[in-house]
Amino acid sequence: MAFLRVATGQYTGDGIDNRAITGVGFQPTLVLIKPADTTSNDGAWSWTNLGSDLSIDPNATSNPFANCIQSFDSDGFTIGDAANVNTSSVVYNWAAFKGSSEYFYQGSYTGNGTARSITGVGFQPDFIFIKRTTGSLSQGRAGFGSAPTYAFSFSASNPVTTIINSFDADGFSIGTNSTVNNGGSRYDFFCLKCPTGAGVQTSYTGNGTDNRAITGLGFQPTFMLVKAISGNQQFVGRNGAMTGDDSIIYAPSSANAANIIQSLDSDGFTVGTAGSINTNTRVYHYLALKDYNPSSTNSGFFQFF
Repeated sequence: MAFLRVATGQYTGDGIDNRAITGVGFQPTLVLIKPADTTSNDGAWSWTNLGSDLSIDPNATSNPFANCIQSFDSDGFTIGDAANVNTSSVVYNWAAFKGSSEYFYQGSYTGNGTARSITGVGFQPDFIFIKRTTGSLSQGRAGFGSAPTYAFSFSASNPVTTIINSFDADGFSIGTNSTVNNGGSRYDFFCLKCPTGAGVQTSYTGNGTDNRAITGLGFQPTFMLVKAISGNQQFVGRNGAMTGDDSIIYAPSSANAANIIQSLDSDGFTVGTAGSINTNTRVYHYLALKDYNPSSTNSGFFQFF
């Protein structure tokens, strides 16, 4: 049975090593963590292909590091005591994913400096994240299928060409940029495909109006990412467990902020007027997902804490 599991939640750090975060409902293969109320660190991302007790910072040039997301467990994941994931009294937002081969793929390749295709994914992705394993030029890069010649850094920057050149039927094509194709370097990546009725990647044009409803998704999202294609804006997002007018800013040392994604609604989401979400005439690409589990009569989205 094809599925793409998506769960979100929050926890408050206690600074204790080997802490289990439970209640996810499945064993994840991908976990994203971002502190909500601190500007001291950037959080951590991990997926199983990185290796045991290894995570990356999507905003940094650093190599994968230990003591953050330590393991993927039957009902959640275990964290270390690093500041990225477990500073005492700091609130952390997390999102966890697991997908069948129809909707989720992870792998690695070695760069050769020549534009090329990465195949064997099994589907045409809607979202790709690539991270160079070693070297000072390592950066997280992501692309949206509606803008296949662009890749988007998680820093405050505009999209760049020569990185992800296209989203293909069985994978994707990369250019010559060293963030994805430096000769001899290893790159780890994961790909997501949106299930019909439970995921969408598309775009809208900002109009500068506060409390603007973006509708027509056909479901209430559990997890969202949004990126402007101009104006040097950072990635922003929101998890289903968040309340109030609060959004995640996926940028170095950035706390959550208001006036961005104000709510996740039954048929879409509501945005404020921040430059990262709704400047007049600026185009924004977004990915929205909810839990897709056809084998369960209770398939929907998870919120806890």
